[in-house]
Amino acid sequence: MLLPTVPLLEIAIALVIFILLLAIYIWMMSQKITNLNNALTANQLALAKEQKISTMGALSAAAAHELGSPLNTISLVIKEMLSALPSESALQEDVQLVATQTDRCRDILLELSRNIRQEEDLPRQSLPLSSLIEQAAQTHKLPHITLAIQKETPDPEPTFMVTADLMHGLGNILQNAFQFATSTVRITLKWTLEEVEAVIQDDGRGYPPDLLPRLGEPQPSGRKSPTDEKGRKGGHMGLGLFIAKTLLSQRQGEVHFSNDGGARCLIKWPRSIEIVDSEVKNKASISNRR
Repeated sequence: MLLPTVPLLEIAIALVIFILLLAIYIWMMSQKITNLNNALTANQLALAKEQKISTMGALSAAAAHELGSPLNTISLVIKEMLSALPSESALQEDVQLVATQTDRCRDILLELSRNIRQEEDLPRQSLPLSSLIEQAAQTHKLPHITLAIQKETPDPEPTFMVTADLMHGLGNILQNAFQFATSTVRITLKWTLEEVEAVIQDDGRGYPPDLLPRLGEPQPSGRKSPTDEKGRKGGHMGLGLFIAKTLLSQRQGEVHFSNDGGARCLIKWPRSIEIVDSEVKNKASISNRR
């Protein structure tokens, strides 16, 4: 017995609708599974990054503790050598330079330990890039040097997580700029959806051209300032720039040194890695789906 034509048509339409609904349901479930997998992967990467940062902080604290005793011994031996050397000795200046750099190493270790302890005690926070740089510059400002921060891109300003390695890396570059500036340290900030740039520039004599290709390595910097941070005359060994470049590189930052009327340091970060900015990430995800 044949079924009427109309019921067959209705059954066919119902089957088509059922298949379409089933396909849509399967697609929606696959999208949810994909999103869950992406979220799980992102959380795993974040946890791995936090573990790496925590391990680095522990190693830095241990290094600061272990190196303190040898530095104290070296300092005592140097003082005895200075007292034993005659004032007209040719070695007097070299031994004094070693004493100066020993004190500088001790100061760097103490500051690193202090930053690590502060980061452990304080909850994680994020700051706009300009505020982050101002905070990093606080301990290095000099009364006769003006800090000028200029934003070349309109708001919203990118936001960084405040971490000890980032603060210490920026602080070393800012310290170098304040020490050799004549009157002004200028910070220029600009950003896109892909990257963020910060240019730190002083109005001093600039870097020696023959040392520019090797800046950021542990070597004599060749820059002379009237006095160092403790009021003593002498040069600097470039250790601060080396540490800064190493710490910022671990945050996937690129550091480039050049001269432009004074010493110029360009720092670049990929925005997708360093920035906590949900609006930017949403815009980027929308543009990727188009």
